[in-house]
Amino acid sequence: LDASGIVRVNGLSVGGSNARELPVFATTSVAVGAPNVNWSFNGAQRTWTGGAGTSDFATAENWSGSTVPGAEDTVIIPSGATVVAAEKVEFYSLFMDGGTATFAQGFALGGGMDIASGATLQLDRPSSVAGSATFRSGSTLTHGANVTANLKAGETNSVDLTVGANLTIEADAVVKVAGKGFPGGVAPDWGAGSSVSGSGGSHGGHGSDAVSPNSSRPAYGSIKRPVMLGGGGASTAGGGAVKLTVAGTLRLDGKIDAEGGYYGGQYSGAGGSVWVTCGTLAGAGWIDVNGGRST
Repeated sequence: LDASGIVRVNGLSVGGSNARELPVFATTSVAVGAPNVNWSFNGAQRTWTGGAGTSDFATAENWSGSTVPGAEDTVIIPSGATVVAAEKVEFYSLFMDGGTATFAQGFALGGGMDIASGATLQLDRPSSVAGSATFRSGSTLTHGANVTANLKAGETNSVDLTVGANLTIEADAVVKVAGKGFPGGVAPDWGAGSSVSGSGGSHGGHGSDAVSPNSSRPAYGSIKRPVMLGGGGASTAGGGAVKLTVAGTLRLDGKIDAEGGYYGGQYSGAGGSVWVTCGTLAGAGWIDVNGGRST
């Protein structure tokens, strides 16, 4: 079998096959005869049905077989589905054929992940994939917006994803956290906010001082280990935060967008943070942590 990316198959008897690239997930198939290379026969296939009429990941009736996915299971989320996991969850592999899935406390996958066009994956807390992960053209990875209440409680939403093999972000796929940083008028010191009326948000540098000298909040954050959210402008949130740790190759042909929020005239938010660590960086994509535009 000569395949690129992660492959999902059903109902096969497989012997002596080498998938050559990333694993083939064959949850309803069996291994026979000679050994197979890069095939996974782990667990059961759990497909979201929404049978309970809710979006709760932990409700058994929302899954095929009326069983919540376990550590050895492959999860299938179909187009049009809305799934929310309030607690951290563990399962083997994730295939999103569409829809939206939110993991408020993150997840731990023992296998791999494939996110199809039109699907949106939201990770608000640190998450890990032991194998490889692919974001197809037209898919989105994001985190939830940060509001004053959750920030003051010490709960910061950010994308923090560790991948044990390779991560591919195809052309027209996006890691999008633009405008999801500190809210308008807010910065880490919780003083008078990141700005006063008429000033842009601060982060790695001072925001613009549109009203009077030194009216914006002080700069903050690290250029070597950037993890902070962008400061809000007087009217608009700053950019969110993305941390990607990839043991193998990160192929970025799409975009990582952590721009500050755009007000429409001025007083925009500061750019957020993007921190990438990988064995090899490849691709023709781009990373944007600019402050919000103004006209």
